[in-house]
Amino acid sequence: MDDGGGMMDAGGERAALLWQKLEEFSGPALFSADLLDEETAGGVSLDGVVRMISHDPGLSDSVVAMCRCAHRSMHGAGVGFPRLAAMLGLRRIGRLVVVAQICGLLRDESAYAAEMGRGVEDSLFDERGLWIHGVAVATASEWIAHELLPLGGSVVPSDAFAAGLLSVAGRQALGLLAPRGYAWTVRLAAQSGFDALASERRTLGVDAGEAGLRLAERWGLPKDLSESMAAAGEPGEPGGPGSDLVSVVALAKWICRRYHLGWSGDWTDAGAGESMLSRLGLSRGVVESMVPGVMVDTGRCVELLGFGGPGFVPDRMPLVIADEANRTLDALIRRHSGRCASRSAGAARAKVA
Repeated sequence: MDDGGGMMDAGGERAALLWQKLEEFSGPALFSADLLDEETAGGVSLDGVVRMISHDPGLSDSVVAMCRCAHRSMHGAGVGFPRLAAMLGLRRIGRLVVVAQICGLLRDESAYAAEMGRGVEDSLFDERGLWIHGVAVATASEWIAHELLPLGGSVVPSDAFAAGLLSVAGRQALGLLAPRGYAWTVRLAAQSGFDALASERRTLGVDAGEAGLRLAERWGLPKDLSESMAAAGEPGEPGGPGSDLVSVVALAKWICRRYHLGWSGDWTDAGAGESMLSRLGLSRGVVESMVPGVMVDTGRCVELLGFGGPGFVPDRMPLVIADEANRTLDALIRRHSGRCASRSAGAARAKVA
């Protein structure tokens, strides 16, 4: 894919070109939005879905892995796709099929860009770490949704998993569509301490949430998943479309940033998270008790989905966490050192004057 130019100007021309590329970005090929909404699934049958997926062994394997990750009780299940589809039903299996296709599309495009020498050329950009973060957010979202069910929660855990994984889709797409621009973006965020969305707006004129929403609308995703992609893991407005799901994913992202589960694109402290906890009615203690299980399940799912790269095994998750914590700390030290140097230079100039 073409980069879209190297100008630092985040104004009209660069943003317009990026919007055009988002419009042209291909989406899931096999199914229409009807598959994702049980109210409009009229002409789509579960048997038809099973037959179609079974003709593509690669996609079938991806969907089985996605199902095993999105349903904790199935983590160790050796169940094939037809049986899983019968167990989950059309609506749930349909969402996971489309999510598997979206992830496969983004990863295939990334592999092609790397082969053609058109990836994001900056060591601070960590595509693998961003996918691991997406899996971690998905896993934590599923855990939170399970925790909320006895309290009257309405979010389906597998929907939470799907939304959590798609929360990184907009950022992955921006890296693909504007690799040079995104190299500036990630360096600005690391050096200045701006959050990722603000850095994207300053350098590209489009942030990951806006990119995610545009793709979700083009691909015909349901409103709750579209809103989650638009939020890009940030808290949405209370009472807005998909607000419960958005809130679950936002809290999951906060957990994953706080405990350094993959690279989120942000280089700043995750904050206290009190407003997100309060919105969902969960205590800090309850959420912190989930963290060990989320870490273990994230490692399993990264391996199942193949997002960790060659040689990844779940036992490597502590190393992933340590590496990300060190990267974040290094960026913080560099920012602090730069500010101290600037203050010292300013004081020296004042004395000379």
